[in-house]
Parts: sequence; C-alpha cells; structure tokens
Amino acid sequence: MLKNYALSHYVAERDGRGQPVSITAHEKVAWGTLPAATQEKVKLNNPSCQHEAHNEVSMYTAADKLEDGKWLLRQEIGGTEIYSKRVADNKCPFIPLTWNRVDGEDYGRGKVDEVLGSLQSLEVLSEASLKAASLASKHVLLNGVNSGVSDRRLQNSRDGDIISGVTDLASIKFLTVEKGADLQILLNRIDALEKQLQRAFLDFEAVRRQAERVTAEEIRTIALQLEETLGGVYSSLTQELQLPLVQRLMESVDLPSDTKKNIRPVIIAGLDALGRGHDFQRISTFVQAIGGTFGPEALTYLNTTHLLKRTAVSLGLDPAEVIKSEEQLAQEQQQQQMMALAQQAAGPAVTALANSTQQPPTGETA
Repeated sequence: MLKNYALSHYVAERDGRGQPVSITAHEKVAWGTLPAATQEKVKLNNPSCQHEAHNEVSMYTAADKLEDGKWLLRQEIGGTEIYSKRVADNKCPFIPLTWNRVDGEDYGRGKVDEVLGSLQSLEVLSEASLKAASLASKHVLLNGVNSGVSDRRLQNSRDGDIISGVTDLASIKFLTVEKGADLQILLNRIDALEKQLQRAFLDFEAVRRQAERVTAEEIRTIALQLEETLGGVYSSLTQELQLPLVQRLMESVDLPSDTKKNIRPVIIAGLDALGRGHDFQRISTFVQAIGGTFGPEALTYLNTTHLLKRTAVSLGLDPAEVIKSEEQLAQEQQQQQMMALAQQAAGPAVTALANSTQQPPTGETA
C-alpha cells in the first residue's frame, strides 16, 4: 500500500552526495486497529498506559542506513519497539523526494523558493491595494460653515430624510480620493506579478494569446514550452521516484525469480521524452512541408519505412509491433500477385462457360 507523508510529518538526513541516510516518519493510528500482540507489548512496557479503541496513538517509523549499505527499519509506539528488520538498499520503503536538490540541504528547495520574491511583493501590493480600496469606498461628508446644518443632524439623518435650513448646498459634499492614476500603477504591477507567477506555476491561461482565434500550432508550441520548463524536474524524479517505485512494486508482486531478473524497467520521461516529442514534431512538419510545397509526387522520394519507424519511436511505440516487416510485406505482395494471376486465368474459363450456356443445342434453331 502506497502512502504519502506531508513534509511536516517526517524528517530526513542526507550525506554530502545528497543520498538519504536517516528517515523518521510520524503518524497517528487508532489504538483499536493495532494487533492484540502489539497492544500487550506496549502495555507491558507502560503499565499505566490505558487506551480506548477509538483513541489515537503516535507511531514512529525510522529507517537508518548501516555501514554495510543495508537499512535498519524500526517502529515504536510509546517508546516501545514493536518492529525491527534489516532490508537491502533497494528495498527501503521510504523514498524522500526533493523538487530541486541543493548540496548541504536535507530537503532541497521547493518551487515556491524560486519565486519567493514575487510572492512577497504581490502580498505587499495586495495589502496596499486593499487599504486604498477601503479608503476610496469610505463615505465622509464635509459640512461647510455656511450650510446652516449641524454635524449631529447630518450624522443622525437617514436615507430619504429632508433637512431644512440648508442655505449653501455646495458647502455639503462627500470627501473624494483623487488617487486614480496612482492606483492604476499599483493595479498594473499586481497584474504583472500575477502573470509572472502563473507562468512559473504553469498556468496555461497565463501564456495563451488573448484573441478570438488561437491556432492549434500555437497551442502545441505553448504546451511544448511548458513541458520543457519541467524537463529537469522530470529527469530528477525519474531516478528518485519513478524507477525506485517500480522496482519496489516489482518486489511486492509474486513473480518467478527468473522473470524478475530478466525484467529491467526503463523510465522514459524528462529530457528523453521531450526529445522524442521534438522528433515527432520535426517529422510531422517535414512531411507536411514537403507535401504542401512540392506536391504529393514529392512524397515518393521519402524513405517511408524509416519515417514510420521514427514516428513510432517518437510516440513511445514499438516499431516491430505496429509496422509490418519486410517479410510480411513480401508475403502480402506474393499473395496479391497469386490472386491476380488466378483471376486472370479464371477470366477466359468463365467467358467460355458463359458462351457455352448461351449457344443452342445441336439441331435446334435459336
């Protein structure tokens, strides 16, 4: 069973090469879900321990790398060790991940660290725009000395009330904040920061051209650019997550030992997968350019078999499974030739048979 641990629920230590050497995970488990033997062992070491079935207890699982390259796995509940086992290096159940590995740091750097300055700037500007909006939306009446109306009467008046005694209407007006141009600069900067963060976090709408008609070629180009930005992350996760995960899943599956030895998983992702995507794009563009520029007759000069194989490989397909071999093509051509010869030989016989049926018997007139 696969399980993800949040960053706040585990600690990890790495050596100078960035390889994990110690991992400890913390999780909460219900007391009633523990095996009876485990409950008795915990109670034996902690006589005062009294738990109900629905109460949760803390369970710590640790993995420490030994000098011989193996891992020592241990589990503890309430200071009592309930499990201990040595496993090989490729069978450690923990796979601590990093978004961007940095030497000397156990957890690496996350995506947020790359755009931390933009996030902090956006937070400050958003707070400033909120204060400016609250000030602009505040309604304050200015009561002039020539209005003849007291401040209390204005304060206590309600919507629709008629106040007499006003001699100069211009003396009573609302306070206005004439900061529209300054606020526009603030909003433009906020919009620029939001678009920058959307591109950083691969928001497709942020990089798509705003127009009524966007061509499919533009969409493919944008998608390819978004994938290229994650090429390094894909390559890192290939070795840190995908390949170890596949190897551990293969160990958990009941397969013959000979079969496990002969199976070698290969992960196609990251720069390799992006390179194949580029190959497919180049092949498609080349064929379309040849056909559109020189006409369909120019396609006869292309090495169709080689292009078919390159296209299948660029799409991650096995050419041997989707493309006919030379032997299969030769057999099909031979069968077609034999069928054509059979039809040619059967033609005169059919014609003679038809003529014979149309001729009247001997001694009779038609």
